[in-house]
This record gives sequence, C-alpha cells and structure tokens, in this order.
Amino acid sequence: MISIFGLFSCKTDTKLAEEKTESGINLIYKPKNATSSGFEIRIIPQKPELELQKEISVSLIKYLSKEFPNNEIIIRLDSTISFVDCGQGFEKVVCPNCGKEISMDFWQESMDMASRTNFKDMSIKTNCCQTLTDLNSLNYKADCGFAKSIITVNDPNTKINDSKILLGLKRISGIDYKLIFAHI
Repeated sequence: MISIFGLFSCKTDTKLAEEKTESGINLIYKPKNATSSGFEIRIIPQKPELELQKEISVSLIKYLSKEFPNNEIIIRLDSTISFVDCGQGFEKVVCPNCGKEISMDFWQESMDMASRTNFKDMSIKTNCCQTLTDLNSLNYKADCGFAKSIITVNDPNTKINDSKILLGLKRISGIDYKLIFAHI
C-alpha cells in the first residue's frame, strides 16, 4: 500500500492510500481510530458499467470523510463488473414486472451465465412472466446491485441521511448512485 495524499482535514494522522488489485485499484481513507463492526454501506453507480475516474474518486472520498470522519472509506475502481450484495440481509429476488418471487435456482443459473461474460451481458427472461430484463433490474430484498466502482463506508454507526449523501455524491460526480446496506 502506498500513501498518495495527505488528506483533507486538520487530522495529520490520516492519509489516502492506493492499493493495486488484480483488476484495478483501491483508494483507502483510514482514520487512526476507525472501527469495524461487520456493517457497511456500499455505494454504487446506478449504471453498472460506469467507471469512476481516480480524480473524481478522491473528491468523493473527501466529501464522505466529512460525513463519516471516523470511518474507513474504500473506493474500488475495477475493470470488471461485480455483484454487490447486502451480505446477511439478502432475502429474495422479485420480478420487476409481475412482482413474483424468482426462484433461487433460476437466479443462480442466470448469475452463472452472466458471470461467464464478467457481467457484460446480464440479460434474462424471467421464468415467472417471461419478461425480458436484466439481473441489475431485478428487485432485490434487501438491495443489491452490480458495479465496476464500489464505495464502501465501514462501520457507519451514525444515523445516515440517504438523500443528502446521494445528492452530495451526484453533485460531485454527476452520477446517480444506489446505497446498499450490508451486514457481513
């Protein structure tokens, strides 16, 4: 891990680090007193194929570090799309057209097929009402999604103003986001 910036606030013990991964990079903001509880907010662009640029990502971390000054924030910038789940909160998947629950077997088969293309092709025909849709458009209970760029705020033990966070992120990047509350 290489420190690439002294960071934003008065705290001199906080740095933004860059870590290379197999298929991209992680930008990591980690205050000295950061904790981990197994709960995190995962923030993803509404459009899975969008790739955040490094400069915008730094601005997003700067904004989020003001909202969550004592929390580790990681932005994963990847070259491939990944499934972003809600962890232990995952309940079911529902058809966006007819509202019927999609069987886990059908969903898993569809995920396996899409993973062969690194989720570039996520199109499916639902088994309930034969609707043409895609895996990202299904209704996940609790929320899940797909993304190349994933922002994670670890252990956000404060009350979160979803709309304020989403508006702040959009103001900086011009991108619509989705929040996924995960318990891992």
